[in-house]
Amino acid sequence: MNKLLFSLAALSLLTACEAGAPPAGSKAPAGATPADAGGHFILRAPGTHVVEVLIDNGNITGPNIMVTRYQTATDHSLRGMAFGSTVDIAITDRKATGIFGAGPLELSTEHRDGKVHISGLVSGAMTDFEVNMKVLKGRIGQCLYDLNWNGKAYEGTRGCGSNAEPMTVYVPTTLSKWSEPELGACLGVLMSQAWNSSESFSAGGARSTPVGDQSGGRGRAPSGGN
Repeated sequence: MNKLLFSLAALSLLTACEAGAPPAGSKAPAGATPADAGGHFILRAPGTHVVEVLIDNGNITGPNIMVTRYQTATDHSLRGMAFGSTVDIAITDRKATGIFGAGPLELSTEHRDGKVHISGLVSGAMTDFEVNMKVLKGRIGQCLYDLNWNGKAYEGTRGCGSNAEPMTVYVPTTLSKWSEPELGACLGVLMSQAWNSSESFSAGGARSTPVGDQSGGRGRAPSGGN
């Protein structure tokens, strides 16, 4: 069975990946800058649409978010507050179940055609998307994404209503230690609605890593390519 190397928020994603890393199977460019170890996840669209949070092994933190990742023998979960909504999500081998905001969050993960496929509900809204080293595409809650890896970030469009807008998503290497269900829950919380933020953002130092694929993982996010 195949294990995915994913460089986005949660799939055993990209521990050894480099910023600007090419698709799996090709070599990283000479002089490539190491991927962001600082853990910043950034979602930005034109104008004031910005989400920027810090993701480390135990927390997701930002101006409007404080979610803790619990990993004990009796408690594997994500709990806290995000954008004014309650986050209370239990994590198992292939599923994330609980509540986010006004509705249930119920996500299942599977490997399909070299991608991690995540489907179910986020805040009660249908969710069905896929991710690997080249793409992040599909519906996450209220929003439909069509993003491709450009060597530094996932870039393309997002539609959370009648209109699609340009969108760029930077993913930190710290998500390499998160499982696939944790990844799905994390992306569901961060990407399911068109949050607005007045927080200033400069992309000058932001670095991200793509989500790749490899073989036979057990709920681990794919990690960066060789």
